[in-house]
Amino acid sequence: MPSAGLRLKNRPLSQRMHREKCRPLVRLASGAPVFANGAVTAAMGYAFNQLQEGRQHEEGGPLTEDQHAQLRQVNRIFSRLDPSAVNELSMGELDMIMRYDLGRMERFAQANGGFSEMSASELRHMLIDHGDGQFYSVASYQFRILNAPAGMDGVYRGGHINYYYQGFIRSAAGHSMQSLHDSVINWNVAQGVTGQGLHNFTDIPPSIRWATYGYDYQRGQ
Repeated sequence: MPSAGLRLKNRPLSQRMHREKCRPLVRLASGAPVFANGAVTAAMGYAFNQLQEGRQHEEGGPLTEDQHAQLRQVNRIFSRLDPSAVNELSMGELDMIMRYDLGRMERFAQANGGFSEMSASELRHMLIDHGDGQFYSVASYQFRILNAPAGMDGVYRGGHINYYYQGFIRSAAGHSMQSLHDSVINWNVAQGVTGQGLHNFTDIPPSIRWATYGYDYQRGQ
């Protein structure tokens, strides 16, 4: 039985991305799906879905006006992303996205009684089923953070950056940094040795880097 951290991303990345590619990008208010192609349409679909889901189904309950404003800002950032380019984000934009995700994580925890009241199974559920941030939907995109802190420069995939959300959860739950690192290593090694791609081994350093960044970010709030 894998640990909660190991089971976090219980689906191979290839399967998860396949699911994302096959899912309708836009769904009308009536519920009828509208399939769309192209980077621009995909970005518009992403923004539409995020805004609507934020209004109606945000984890932890309805959003406040301030939270809606944050979500709109995040959507504007994601609406310009290009899947075929290295997308540059400023530190301010990264902070905006992370602050929204941190609030989302906190609302979900509060709706479940807070971390101090969560059972081990409830925390495991959060790690596995609610353990991804905004970058999950653009896991294969490439990013460069402008004026990044020391050690964070370079090009990363969205799937690497997404690990900051795991850092959020483990930090808020009082887990050690070592347990966070162990979960990242265990998951990627398991993926690599079970035929999910040798890239999982090279994914370990950048994923640990972003998980650590999220862990420290949550501690600093």
